[in-house]
Amino acid sequence: MAIQCLRAGLPEVLKANLMGSLHWCLLLVLGQSIFMAGFKKKMLEFNQNGAAAQMSCQVVASISITLPTLYGSVAGVSPEDVLLLSRVCALFLIFLYLSFIYFHLKTHKAGGNKRPVSQAFRGARRKAIFRAMRVPAK
Repeated sequence: MAIQCLRAGLPEVLKANLMGSLHWCLLLVLGQSIFMAGFKKKMLEFNQNGAAAQMSCQVVASISITLPTLYGSVAGVSPEDVLLLSRVCALFLIFLYLSFIYFHLKTHKAGGNKRPVSQAFRGARRKAIFRAMRVPAK
């Protein structure tokens, strides 16, 4: 599809297609990983630092994708300005992605799931969730 879009002169359709595929793939892989792990273990534990880093990268990527589009809708902005902002955002995302890989492979390689959450904290967290939902805890 990418080659067809380029041959037809539709770079905007190509960009939207690639970004949609990327986000869909990320969500599919995450969902399938959690789903399949649920068959093997009753209680799953995740590294909080890793999950927070992944979500931060996802939010920054989403903002940097929409930023040039929003900037282009401002009156008096030329297409060259939008292209420049788009390239700056792309360079920033490359730097962010490389930093993210360094974070996972070098600085927090041994982190893993070696910090189990205590049972008391789990119970307190569950009670707080039930209170927030206004459901009586057992």
